[in-house]
Amino acid sequence: MKTFKAFISENDAEKPKVHFIGFRDGDRYQRAIRIFGKPDYIHPKWDERAKHGGEYANGDIRVFATGSEEDPPSKHSWDDSQRF
Repeated sequence: MKTFKAFISENDAEKPKVHFIGFRDGDRYQRAIRIFGKPDYIHPKWDERAKHGGEYANGDIRVFATGSEEDPPSKHSWDDSQRF
């Protein structure tokens, strides 16, 4: 059975957002949705944007498909805002 690691930062006044990080397979993604609900943000990998990007705020929940927030972020970031 696969397990998920989720990290919850200090509480904030607004409802926490859910960030999914590194999900590549549909089954694992669907199981995470059953546990945490649909994500507000999807990050293809753990990179500087996922770690320090403007979307993340205190109180948000990060759900990792593999690894944890203690892993070093990838040196290569992907800016999905260019797609919109």
